[in-house]
Amino acid sequence: MTREKKQDNNIVKEMVLGILAVNLLVAIIGLIFVPQRVVFLIGLLMGLVVAVLMILSMKHSIEKAMDFGEKGAKLQTIKGYAFRTVLVVAGFVGAYFIGIWAMASFFLGVMSMKAAAYMQPYTKKFLHH
Repeated sequence: MTREKKQDNNIVKEMVLGILAVNLLVAIIGLIFVPQRVVFLIGLLMGLVVAVLMILSMKHSIEKAMDFGEKGAKLQTIKGYAFRTVLVVAGFVGAYFIGIWAMASFFLGVMSMKAAAYMQPYTKKFLHH
């Protein structure tokens, strides 16, 4: 495995660890304050899964785009973006039918990806030192 691929895989692992950590914290807070705990946890789990799938999709899209020229790379990037958008919209629709707390927690689960990006330098230190 090349050094770049290994580094990419490490970043994905660090991001997934950050997503899991943020979702665990949100779940604990939700269990304390949310009246519909099961609905909240289902939505949060859905958001966690979508966030992880989005990270994996981004990695895949970038790797595939590197195999193409400028025009092909742009098309590959757009296809990856469209897939991630459909994933999030489908998740919100599913959460809608479960309940308002599921929609709120789904949003938090998906947004944990953003928090994980900010935490990535710290998760890197945690995993590799």
